Amino acid sequence: MSPELPNLPVEGKPGQFPATDGTDEGREREIAKRSPDGQSPGRFVKTIRIGRLAPADGDELHTANAVGVVQEAMQRGLHARGDVYLTRVEEHDEPLNASGVRRSQFTDLTYEVAVVPASIDTAPQDTITPKVIHRSGGDRDAADDAGDVGDSG
Repeated sequence: MSPELPNLPVEGKPGQFPATDGTDEGREREIAKRSPDGQSPGRFVKTIRIGRLAPADGDELHTANAVGVVQEAMQRGLHARGDVYLTRVEEHDEPLNASGVRRSQFTDLTYEVAVVPASIDTAPQDTITPKVIHRSGGDRDAADDAGDVGDSG
């Protein structure tokens, strides 16, 4: 269930902040417009490409990627709410070239996090920041217990 969307007077270019029209449709349009790698209702979607030699699993990799996902969401005017989830792992092999050498092997890791457009966020103190994820090692419950949720950084 979406929180009530206030109709705030936000200055900007026409259509820059569709969430401020006070509708769920406007909110979803703004999130989709600011999500670089696909659409998922109410969620910011980001795909990170890693080399095949890098381990595609492990807490450190996913914690670092979660920090990057939340940071990019913030840079795009979206405030993260809740945990960052790995939703898809897709391995790729470039075809062999004429010499019979494979040019590259890589893996795409797609992450999603629930977001609220900053233009209508009435509870910015609840924003999950990169600092929160980094301090908690990706464990949001530990961050909540430590009082870090909403800590700027």
